[in-house]
Amino acid sequence: MRLAEKSTSIIITEVCPRDGFQNIKQPIPLATKLAVIDKLAESGVANMEVTSLVSPKAIPQMADAA
Repeated sequence: MRLAEKSTSIIITEVCPRDGFQNIKQPIPLATKLAVIDKLAESGVANMEVTSLVSPKAIPQMADAA
């Protein structure tokens, strides 16, 4: 089978809410985080990592992960 005949797909996962938020020193209100996540979803982002279940001592920005 030639390459042009193969069916391939790529899944892109947006990680801004997880990776981006955790690097901001000032606390981000949960409502703001949810608004950003909603806007990303509205823009067509189909796969997204929104938080991380780590200790708030390690990454305080993720304290509201629940």
